[in-house]
Amino acid sequence: MTTPFTGIVRLVAFLVLASCAQSLYADQLFDFQFKSAITGQSGGGTLTTNLVSGDEYLVTGISGSVNGSAITGLLPAPSSFTNNDNDVYFPPGSCSGSTCFLDVQGLGFTVGSTDYQLDWGFGEYEVFFSVGPFGSAGGLVDSFTLTPAPEPSSPLLLGTGLVGLWPLVRRRVWSA
Repeated sequence: MTTPFTGIVRLVAFLVLASCAQSLYADQLFDFQFKSAITGQSGGGTLTTNLVSGDEYLVTGISGSVNGSAITGLLPAPSSFTNNDNDVYFPPGSCSGSTCFLDVQGLGFTVGSTDYQLDWGFGEYEVFFSVGPFGSAGGLVDSFTLTPAPEPSSPLLLGTGLVGLWPLVRRRVWSA
């Protein structure tokens, strides 16, 4: 026997499953970290991206910090400070090196009034930042990592699927 409560549970489970399925085709989050002993710059945060094709992702949002100061925005591609394209590659290797996550144009972002660019150039990662209205400084990056952030909707998807199956299991066990 189906009760109104069972119908509501099924409807809620279906709606949650549908929204989780839609998130499979939405944004991909990546966590990143970098450190440069030469420039004294280090930072990290999260990149929000959209899949372009294959292993190429376009960065559409950024959050995090550099040397304890908050990253305040993503530079448009290309910006006047850098010729950034804001593309990242995961897994690495299809850009200009076997371990690169960034290409030569790199990723541009701002921290307060300072513009930054992280890129892959001459076989190594580099970081550049604006100094005054017309200058820049920079150097090699000692370490750069990019890892996919965990998908928060996966446990939710599993849990709601189990809740949705509960009335069916209960009916079969009790009717036997």
